[in-house]
Amino acid sequence: MSGRLRAARIWQLAALGLAAAAAVVVLFAPLYSSGTTTCDPPGVACAVHPAAQASVLAVNGPGILWYVLAPVALCLIPVLVRGSAWRAVSITCVVVLGMLVLLGLLTIGTFYVPALGAAVAGASMHAPVGGGLSRRGRTFPQKTSSVRE
Repeated sequence: MSGRLRAARIWQLAALGLAAAAAVVVLFAPLYSSGTTTCDPPGVACAVHPAAQASVLAVNGPGILWYVLAPVALCLIPVLVRGSAWRAVSITCVVVLGMLVLLGLLTIGTFYVPALGAAVAGASMHAPVGGGLSRRGRTFPQKTSSVRE
Protein backbone atom coordinates (compact mmCIF):
# COMPACT_ATOMS: atom_id res chain seq x y z
CA MET A 1 0.00 0.00 0.00
CA SER A 2 1.47 3.34 -1.00
CA GLY A 3 2.04 6.25 1.35
CA ARG A 4 -0.61 8.41 -0.31
CA LEU A 5 -3.19 5.65 -0.20
CA ARG A 6 -2.48 5.12 3.47
CA ALA A 7 -2.87 8.85 4.06
CA ALA A 8 -6.20 8.81 2.21
CA ARG A 9 -7.42 5.97 4.41
CA ILE A 10 -6.32 7.85 7.52
CA TRP A 11 -8.28 10.92 6.40
CA GLN A 12 -11.32 8.75 5.69
CA LEU A 13 -11.07 7.13 9.11
CA ALA A 14 -10.77 10.60 10.63
CA ALA A 15 -13.92 11.66 8.74
CA LEU A 16 -15.72 8.59 10.07
CA GLY A 17 -14.64 9.37 13.64
CA LEU A 18 -15.63 13.03 13.31
CA ALA A 19 -19.03 12.12 11.87
CA ALA A 20 -19.64 9.58 14.64
CA ALA A 21 -18.64 12.14 17.30
CA ALA A 22 -20.95 14.72 15.70
CA ALA A 23 -23.80 12.20 15.72
CA VAL A 24 -23.30 11.51 19.43
CA VAL A 25 -23.25 15.23 20.21
CA VAL A 26 -26.35 15.92 18.11
CA LEU A 27 -28.28 13.03 19.62
CA PHE A 28 -27.41 13.40 23.29
CA ALA A 29 -26.22 16.96 24.02
CA PRO A 30 -28.84 19.28 25.51
CA LEU A 31 -29.35 21.43 22.42
CA TYR A 32 -32.95 22.42 23.22
CA SER A 33 -33.89 24.65 26.13
CA SER A 34 -37.09 26.24 27.29
CA GLY A 35 -37.92 28.84 29.88
CA THR A 36 -40.11 31.73 30.89
CA THR A 37 -39.54 35.45 31.01
CA THR A 38 -41.20 37.63 33.62
CA CYS A 39 -41.22 41.40 33.60
CA ASP A 40 -42.20 43.39 36.68
CA PRO A 41 -43.50 45.99 35.81
CA PRO A 42 -43.94 45.04 32.14
CA GLY A 43 -41.08 46.24 29.97
CA VAL A 44 -38.84 47.53 32.78
CA ALA A 45 -36.97 44.73 34.53
CA CYS A 46 -37.21 41.31 32.95
CA ALA A 47 -35.89 38.03 34.32
CA VAL A 48 -35.39 34.81 32.38
CA HIS A 49 -36.12 31.57 34.24
CA PRO A 50 -34.76 28.49 32.44
CA ALA A 51 -37.11 25.55 32.87
CA ALA A 52 -35.65 22.53 31.09
CA GLN A 53 -33.09 21.35 28.59
CA ALA A 54 -33.50 18.41 26.24
CA SER A 55 -31.57 16.56 23.57
CA VAL A 56 -32.51 16.28 19.91
CA LEU A 57 -33.37 12.61 20.42
CA ALA A 58 -35.67 13.41 23.35
CA VAL A 59 -37.48 16.18 21.46
CA ASN A 60 -37.76 14.58 18.00
CA GLY A 61 -37.88 10.88 18.88
CA PRO A 62 -36.15 7.95 17.18
CA GLY A 63 -37.20 9.14 13.71
CA ILE A 64 -34.30 11.59 13.80
CA LEU A 65 -31.79 8.72 13.75
CA TRP A 66 -32.00 8.46 9.94
CA TYR A 67 -30.96 12.09 9.52
CA VAL A 68 -28.23 11.98 12.14
CA LEU A 69 -26.67 8.67 11.08
CA ALA A 70 -26.76 9.23 7.29
CA PRO A 71 -23.49 11.23 7.33
CA VAL A 72 -21.86 8.49 9.42
CA ALA A 73 -22.90 5.89 6.83
CA LEU A 74 -21.58 8.09 4.01
CA CYS A 75 -18.21 8.30 5.77
CA LEU A 76 -18.18 4.54 6.43
CA ILE A 77 -18.76 3.42 2.84
CA PRO A 78 -15.37 4.59 1.41
CA VAL A 79 -13.57 2.97 4.34
CA LEU A 80 -15.11 -0.40 3.44
CA VAL A 81 -14.56 -0.20 -0.34
CA ARG A 82 -11.31 -1.53 -1.80
CA GLY A 83 -9.93 -1.75 -5.29
CA SER A 84 -10.52 0.30 -8.41
CA ALA A 85 -13.97 1.51 -7.34
CA TRP A 86 -12.54 3.23 -4.26
CA ARG A 87 -11.94 6.62 -5.86
CA ALA A 88 -15.35 6.85 -7.53
CA VAL A 89 -17.13 5.73 -4.37
CA SER A 90 -15.13 8.21 -2.26
CA ILE A 91 -15.96 11.14 -4.52
CA THR A 92 -19.64 10.16 -4.71
CA CYS A 93 -19.91 9.92 -0.93
CA VAL A 94 -18.17 13.29 -0.49
CA VAL A 95 -20.58 14.96 -2.93
CA VAL A 96 -23.65 13.48 -1.21
CA LEU A 97 -22.25 14.33 2.24
CA GLY A 98 -21.59 17.87 1.05
CA MET A 99 -25.19 18.20 -0.12
CA LEU A 100 -26.50 16.92 3.21
CA VAL A 101 -24.28 19.32 5.14
CA LEU A 102 -25.38 22.21 2.92
CA LEU A 103 -29.07 21.32 3.32
CA GLY A 104 -28.76 21.05 7.09
CA LEU A 105 -26.34 23.92 7.59
CA LEU A 106 -28.76 25.93 9.69
CA THR A 107 -29.56 22.96 11.95
CA ILE A 108 -27.40 19.86 12.44
CA GLY A 109 -25.30 20.26 9.28
CA THR A 110 -22.86 22.51 11.10
CA PHE A 111 -21.79 19.63 13.31
CA TYR A 112 -20.71 17.61 10.25
CA VAL A 113 -18.52 20.28 8.59
CA PRO A 114 -15.25 18.87 10.12
CA ALA A 115 -16.16 15.38 8.87
CA LEU A 116 -16.81 16.80 5.41
CA GLY A 117 -13.40 18.48 5.42
CA ALA A 118 -11.64 15.24 6.34
CA ALA A 119 -13.66 13.30 3.75
CA VAL A 120 -12.70 15.82 1.05
CA ALA A 121 -9.03 15.49 2.04
CA GLY A 122 -9.24 11.69 1.85
CA ALA A 123 -11.04 11.62 -1.48
CA SER A 124 -8.70 14.15 -3.08
CA MET A 125 -5.65 11.94 -2.53
CA HIS A 126 -4.88 9.32 -5.10
CA ALA A 127 -2.55 6.39 -5.42
CA PRO A 128 0.63 7.28 -7.33
CA VAL A 129 1.06 5.98 -10.86
CA GLY A 130 3.25 2.89 -10.97
CA GLY A 131 4.44 0.92 -7.98
CA GLY A 132 2.24 -0.69 -5.38
CA LEU A 133 0.89 -4.17 -4.88
CA SER A 134 -0.69 -6.39 -7.49
CA ARG A 135 -3.62 -8.67 -6.78
CA ARG A 136 -1.31 -11.49 -5.79
CA GLY A 137 0.82 -9.44 -3.44
CA ARG A 138 3.87 -9.02 -5.70
CA THR A 139 5.46 -5.63 -5.81
CA PHE A 140 6.40 -3.87 -9.01
CA PRO A 141 9.03 -1.16 -9.27
CA GLN A 142 7.94 2.41 -9.83
CA LYS A 143 8.35 3.77 -13.31
CA THR A 144 10.95 6.47 -13.45
CA SER A 145 12.09 8.57 -16.32
CA SER A 146 15.76 8.97 -16.94
CA VAL A 147 17.41 11.68 -18.94
CA ARG A 148 20.20 10.48 -21.23
CA GLU A 149 23.00 12.83 -22.09
